[in-house]
This record gives sequence, C-alpha cells and structure tokens, in this order.
Amino acid sequence: MTTQPGPTTTTPIPVEMIDPYRDYLNIPPGSALLPGGALGATDLPAFTKLDEYTKAPPYTIVVCSHGGGISWTELMKAAYTLKANQYKQLGYIKEFTYYEPFFDVEKQTSQLETVLAMKPDAVVISPASPTALIPIIDKFYDAGIPTVIVNSQYTGKKFSAFIMQDDRLFGKLQALWLVKKLNGKGKIVVLRGAPGEGPDIYRWEYGAKPVLDQYPGIEVLGVAPTGWSYDGGKKATEAFLAAHPTIDGVISIGGEPTAGAVDAFIEVGRPLVPMTGEDSNALVKRYLKYHGKPEYGNFDTCFPTMPVWWAAKGIDAAIDLLQGRSIPRTQVYAAAYIPTEAIQSYVNKYHFDKFPDDLWWNAIWYTGLTYEQLKDMFGVK
Repeated sequence: MTTQPGPTTTTPIPVEMIDPYRDYLNIPPGSALLPGGALGATDLPAFTKLDEYTKAPPYTIVVCSHGGGISWTELMKAAYTLKANQYKQLGYIKEFTYYEPFFDVEKQTSQLETVLAMKPDAVVISPASPTALIPIIDKFYDAGIPTVIVNSQYTGKKFSAFIMQDDRLFGKLQALWLVKKLNGKGKIVVLRGAPGEGPDIYRWEYGAKPVLDQYPGIEVLGVAPTGWSYDGGKKATEAFLAAHPTIDGVISIGGEPTAGAVDAFIEVGRPLVPMTGEDSNALVKRYLKYHGKPEYGNFDTCFPTMPVWWAAKGIDAAIDLLQGRSIPRTQVYAAAYIPTEAIQSYVNKYHFDKFPDDLWWNAIWYTGLTYEQLKDMFGVK
C-alpha cells in the first residue's frame, strides 16, 4: 500500500486512550510530515510501460547495499544471495554482484560510479542517504538501466521501482508505545542509528520525535548515534547513565542498540526501564530474562520489524522489468510488528533461544530461507 505523510502538529491523543498498535497507522488525510509529499513521490507514470526494459536473459544484476558489518545487513545479504541463486538456476541471471559501503555515503557513491561503468542489465540500490546519492542514481535511470530502489528512504524522483517500508510509522509506533508506558511523563534518552541514513532520519525525525513533541511531560535528556550496533547502544547508554541520575525510558530506533542499553543498565546496577526495540534475537533474549521480574526494575519493550524481504522484492522487480512486465513504480508498506504477547509462543515453536543474538526474527518469514537453512546458517543443531 502507499502511505501518505503522517502528522506533525495534530492534537495529541490523550495518554489513557493511546493504543500504539492501532494509532500508529492513523494518519490524517492531507497532513504533511516532510517536504515532498508521500514517500516515493515522482512525476513519472504510476506504472512502468510494457516492454520498457525488455531484454533477453541471462542478466547481469548488481545490488548496492547501504550498510554492512551488522547482523541485520548480513541477513539481508544472505537473502539477496539466495534469491539471485534461485534465478541463476532458472537461467535468468548469469552474474550477480553485491556491494557494501558500510553506511558510508562517499564509499557508496564511488561504488555506484564503478557499477555504472560496468553497464549492468539492472541495479538494485539501497541508498545510504535519502538525498546525497540522487545525482549518481539519476545517471542509472537516464542511461536506461532498470533502477530499483529498496529498503532505505530516498527523495529522488527518477527510478524504475521504489519498494520500501514507511519508517516514519516504525518510529511513530515506538514513540506512542513509550508515551503510553510512561503515562505521558518522564525523562528519556534516545539511541539513533547511523547519522544521515534514511531509516535513522525517518524513524526519529519524522516518526518518533513529532509524537514526543506533542507530550510536554516527556523530557528528552539526550540523543546519541549508535551505528545500529550493540556496542554503539551500550556505549551511548553508559554515557547517559553516568550523566543522568534519573532515566525513565529509552527510545532506541533499532534492536541491537536496545540490547546494549539493557546490559549497560544491568552492569551499573540501575533498575531497568521501558525501552523501545526491534525483533533482534539479542533483545528478545533479554526481554525473556528480565521482563516481569521486579528485582530488575520495570523492563518492557516492543518489537516493530524491518523485514529483509526487500532482497526478494528488489530482485523480483529487476527481473520483471527486464522481462518487459509493467509493475507499480512505487510500493510503500506500513511498518510491521510482532506482538509481545506472542513472543513466548514463537520461542516455543521455533526454539529461538537456541539461536545466537545475530538472528532477526523476521528471517523466519521474509528471507525465503527455510527453517532448516536458517539453522544451518547459524550453526543450530
């Protein structure tokens, strides 16, 4: 579905009436959350033309990721590789190349320049910045190369397909959840992701922050980047704990940083507080260990998810375009979540407690990997 921009200065929901899992999707018609209107806005036709990019297989496909070096992007790489291998077996792909810039915009720009010179049959790009890569991505589109944008927010207007999750709703859900947990009052700290990266900007600046700004009883003590990592979250939280004798809650816009925050509280002997999160197995393990146990404080968390299905959808779109099919130019999905009340049942069913912290739960449903393949990938017997 295509989502419209969310609210900025709408009347806040009374705290006692907040239902975060309902209200994060309530977006007033005509409201504007950011310049440029809806995500994926473009002056191009809503659907690609039949035979616009038709070419006989086999194809050379290049994926340019935005990240690397953290567990979520490693899982994404595995999903891309699996999908590419499936198309190789069917005779559609002859060569598949995968680039990682590790959240470095300059490095990704350089990689994209290299790829452009290769003249691939199609490219799938997850931009490390919503704006900085527009000039180089425009070159792919202008050269007639099917250009599929996935996963990360992007404000350019030239692309063959744009497929992503609305991270504003991800951040909005988290903020509503924490406001509800704190009854609209408390001192909180914020753990962001990688500076300048789309999900970081959209989850916080256009998602969580506008919600928190509506509740004057919520005081933000500080905001810190984490690089989306456990170590980054732990280090930032240690600094916050040293500086602030009272912290009532944590907004963490990624799952690994939340796990680091939990451990930072435990190591200094501070009572745990409500912290937003994501479907990282590292966080789930800590939720099961500390939730509902007063001796550790008042710990609770929520589990919105950023599925790695962009891998399959991105390569599928590239192949569809090269096969001459007409596809929607923009596909934006609402943020998904895993209900906390379902966590234990999923652990019982899939034995997630036997998997390492690096697992992301959405891998079970969205990578295309079977359960047995995931067990082999993570060394689980």
